[in-house]
Amino acid sequence: MASPSEREFLQGLREVQASRQTSRGPAVRNATAPDLCLAASKYVAGKLIGLFRQTSHLNELIQNLNKHERIAPAMSKRAWGGSLSANKYFNEKILPSSLGEDGGVAETHTLNDQPIFDYSTAGNIAHAERLLTSGAPLVIGVSLHGKGQRDHFICIVRNTKTGSVWAIDSWEDGIETTTGVAELKGWTSFTQRYEIDMDAGPTVIPCNQFFLGYYRGQKSRKAFPAICFGAANDNELMIP
Repeated sequence: MASPSEREFLQGLREVQASRQTSRGPAVRNATAPDLCLAASKYVAGKLIGLFRQTSHLNELIQNLNKHERIAPAMSKRAWGGSLSANKYFNEKILPSSLGEDGGVAETHTLNDQPIFDYSTAGNIAHAERLLTSGAPLVIGVSLHGKGQRDHFICIVRNTKTGSVWAIDSWEDGIETTTGVAELKGWTSFTQRYEIDMDAGPTVIPCNQFFLGYYRGQKSRKAFPAICFGAANDNELMIP
């Protein structure tokens, strides 16, 4: 059997956020994540670096944490993507619980450094360029419909073996002519505005207020690479 294409592989990892009916399509019926684009993008990035099973979904995790860890779904949703102010709680409670047995979605890797989700709104584009080149999946703020402000979050990852750069969008509009996974052909730099029509609509990468999020080791401070998508496993994430 032929190996899946890059698009097919990323499509299999994609999370679909719950959403209400929009002018572009019907309400989502196959949602795998809450109606939180930041949460969905963070979970996809977690699957790319090997933290979570590739076939798992965020809604599954939230249900498991509610059942076993007694973490209310509202708290899980807020920490995963409902509020950036909850990132400390996410790193100290939600992420460790998500990687535990009760979370029910973690891969069977041995972690030598506790991963945390780090983010910045300071516009450190040079840092983002280095991370993308290294193969680290990034959560990036984007602008919709050319307005410039941060309207949405997506996951962007570079396959270090092929050099291709991909965007994974959690929005689902139900229209076949648009896509939730797209190769950013001709990609050059975050200093250049890149526009592509995805499920959320005309998407400009990045938005004016630059947002960068990624997983890194708490002690090493090194970004975890997308070992599931071409990057070499030369970090603290060890595969038995």
